[in-house]
Amino acid sequence: MVGIPQGSPISPILYLFYNVDLLENCENIRLRMSATGFMDDINILTYSESTEQNCLKLAEIHKKCQSWAGKHGSKFCPDKYELIHFSRTKKKFNMSAEIKLGDQSIGPKSDIRILGVRLDSALRWQAHMRAIKAKSVHIISALRMITGSTWGSSLETSKEVYKTAIRPAITYAASIWHTPHGVKGHRKGIGVKLQKIQGKCLRTIAGAYKATSTEALEIETFTPPLDLHTERLATRAIARIRMTKAATGIKKMCKQICRQTTGKRGRTATPRSSPADRTNTWADQFTSEPQEAQQTNKNVPPWEKNQEPRHNKRLSRLYEGLTSHYNERWKDRWKSGKKGAHSRNLWSHPTERTIEAHMGLKKHESALLTQLRTGKIGFNAFLYEMKVPNILSPNCDCPREESMTVEHILLNCPKWSTEREELIHPLRTTDIKEILTSKRGAKAAIRMIQRTKILDQFKRAVDQDIEQRLRDENREEEEVRMEEEE
Repeated sequence: MVGIPQGSPISPILYLFYNVDLLENCENIRLRMSATGFMDDINILTYSESTEQNCLKLAEIHKKCQSWAGKHGSKFCPDKYELIHFSRTKKKFNMSAEIKLGDQSIGPKSDIRILGVRLDSALRWQAHMRAIKAKSVHIISALRMITGSTWGSSLETSKEVYKTAIRPAITYAASIWHTPHGVKGHRKGIGVKLQKIQGKCLRTIAGAYKATSTEALEIETFTPPLDLHTERLATRAIARIRMTKAATGIKKMCKQICRQTTGKRGRTATPRSSPADRTNTWADQFTSEPQEAQQTNKNVPPWEKNQEPRHNKRLSRLYEGLTSHYNERWKDRWKSGKKGAHSRNLWSHPTERTIEAHMGLKKHESALLTQLRTGKIGFNAFLYEMKVPNILSPNCDCPREESMTVEHILLNCPKWSTEREELIHPLRTTDIKEILTSKRGAKAAIRMIQRTKILDQFKRAVDQDIEQRLRDENREEEEVRMEEEE
């Protein structure tokens, strides 16, 4: 037998040896061409003063590719060829220029997909954001298949699925398409779109109402804002690249392109800062090594300079610093924001304490706790504010006729004095903040609302819990009886 099994992990490595000559044939400094490839996907990049000239050079290099294919028993599929012209000054160039490959013409497209990233002709990343939005629809549908507001995976499990599977899919290749805040070219609209996607996911995870703000849910589930998380990923990627030998090669190539670009009257053009240059300059505040550390490295003996752990320790320190920086930005954003008023009364800053009370709870219990903390719950005060039909007043139907809020039900409503005496009074506090922010108080509040059965949303789940508890008690009694008989 010859060959290797399909799907073998060694296949990508062997394929790199197979098509290395193809990539080398596409590298041509004279024609200002370079190529990248992953398995059988080859991308060829060229630049010049006109799109027509670029098309001629691509047609010339295509002949070399065909020659390689003939020698290696391969065949290209012209139907899969894609062409795109990159320029932010489209009026200066013929953006409809085509490549002539024999009898076939390849026309340009407005955007193409390369290794999972959508590239548009102006590199504004609008096409990629549309792709993320379309992908998020399927992702959220899949998430809703494993959890709902009163059933399915717990908040802990659902959040872990979001962090490890959903969020990485949304932020894939963030270092390429995300421009950090404070850098020229930053688009606030991208952050807004990302926040909307995260908001939909967190509402499903927490079992919250649609009216619950994304900011409040981020605090409740201790999930950083998606735009800040994306920016942190991009900064980490820049730092990681700058600490490798690849960074030197990238800088060298960029300088070479600048030298080859001519300006008016044949003079060497003054190099303008690119988006990558501006991002790298911005990243210096995080990735630059302190003078003390540089001086320390100079004093390291020669036999210790090549040790790898030093590089890893520096990168670890950098990652820790970035995490602290973006946590502070999240904290400042929460303090200066206006949405999530009920949550702001409970939490002055983002903290892991918010998620601790959810540990060990079933999904319907976590959903109820989330609604109690955010104030977006099926009580008259909220329903009247949302203009729900048949809700004619925000007041409770108890003799006190106060607004039916979380605080009123837990602490003041005379209809539930028995439940309050049994569950809330043992806490020895009437501070609603202390009750809802402590693990013991949160459980007591959940049990009291379940006992009242004033929320139709949770009645079925509560009844199922009671039935399951009775079955377990009967089973235990039966086991004890059988043991005594033996």
